[in-house]
Amino acid sequence: MTRPMAPDQPLSLAPLLATVQHLVRHVEEESRQIQRFTAPDFTPFQFIPTGEVPTTHLLAFLLSARQTHGQGRLFQDLLIAQLRGLPQLGPRLPEGIEWAVAAEKSCGAAGRLDLLLTAPGYPGFGICIENKPRDQTGDQPGQLTRYHDYLRARHGEQFLLLYLSRIPRPPSVDSITPDLLKELADEGQYANITYQQFLLPLLDRWRRAAKPQHLRRFLRQFRHHLEQYLNLPSTKPASLMQNASIAAELQATPATVGAAFDIAAALPTLRHNLLTQLMQALAAPARGLEGRLHWAWGGFEEGTDGKPFLIRRVDDRLGPSPANWPWGRYAIAIEFLNGRLYCLLRYDVQHWCPADLSEHHCTHEESLPLATILGTELEVEEDWWLWWAEALPESAPGSRDENLRAVCVAIADPASQLLSNLLAHIEWLARGLDAFCGSQQSNQNHFPTA
Repeated sequence: MTRPMAPDQPLSLAPLLATVQHLVRHVEEESRQIQRFTAPDFTPFQFIPTGEVPTTHLLAFLLSARQTHGQGRLFQDLLIAQLRGLPQLGPRLPEGIEWAVAAEKSCGAAGRLDLLLTAPGYPGFGICIENKPRDQTGDQPGQLTRYHDYLRARHGEQFLLLYLSRIPRPPSVDSITPDLLKELADEGQYANITYQQFLLPLLDRWRRAAKPQHLRRFLRQFRHHLEQYLNLPSTKPASLMQNASIAAELQATPATVGAAFDIAAALPTLRHNLLTQLMQALAAPARGLEGRLHWAWGGFEEGTDGKPFLIRRVDDRLGPSPANWPWGRYAIAIEFLNGRLYCLLRYDVQHWCPADLSEHHCTHEESLPLATILGTELEVEEDWWLWWAEALPESAPGSRDENLRAVCVAIADPASQLLSNLLAHIEWLARGLDAFCGSQQSNQNHFPTA
């Protein structure tokens, strides 16, 4: 434990950081020993596709009373019990019945409902759950209005429309009007439930109530998977133990508490400096390459991880105009997705240069010669990302914050393979683009006039 200090005594960060580093290494070593005998972090979810649709189908499986989990109505009864605890909803929901459950239910003009639970009989009671786990995922125009119209036509007043989001947020105004949304909420026919405050606690209730041990283990892994996927606070034992140990050390004196907040405030600047250092090393002018942040594209998750860093061939003899860029719409990009760092072959369908208003999609026929030169398949259907590779493929997947930490540590570590991995990809892609674009200069789709 850090020794007490006078409040006005300056604190040296070096000993404090050394102590924290020692604690982290100690916890990591304990975790490795635990892993050898119990493998608590082993999970099938690392092999299961991540996203809205797989999550929806897994929830439907658990909620279905006649599925192979063997728990009958248990999970849907606990869902209804938790919903009945919400204001305005409780008295309206029927109890003690078996609900029919459907995922991705096609409902004609209303479209596909993510989850639909219907009570027996006609019209019965209907519960629609719209699953929106990612903050940046918007609604389709009129989407919730169509769902409301379908539920009212099918169930009269006996329906509930639930908007399941990562954290509290309303649907978009072009999906359903604020006035209609308020009217439904006042009548107990609409509620915004969240993964953090509703679904994760529900998974805990399911886990405690389930009989088979392997099913309880699966539900715990499902919770950890959602925490990682949605960048929510982790409840993995190793994470909790490490956080508790560090917090106890930082709480030792007023000076260490203040230092902890100072360190946290400096982390964005540290990350920016490390990424700038990396980008400067990747786009050295000596190699005839120029690097810059993308001028239009904000990056995934509305720029949470920063703009893509584009690397292009430059030729001073041709002048600075984008019309003279040898690779046209193509570029090598360094880009983040969920905190993981990727090197990719990028094709800008739009905004290929400042002030560009044109649009052109890459086709199989146009990209086939480049694929042949590179000796690999290109994902033309992805448009913007024709090929990609992780900068740290050996690192274990984690939450966005855990992934970013791994990248930043690798940048600061001279022994890391991150820089050499990226340089190898860049040099390979640059040679391929030079060969391909040198024979394609007459193609005005890829090389439009700026």
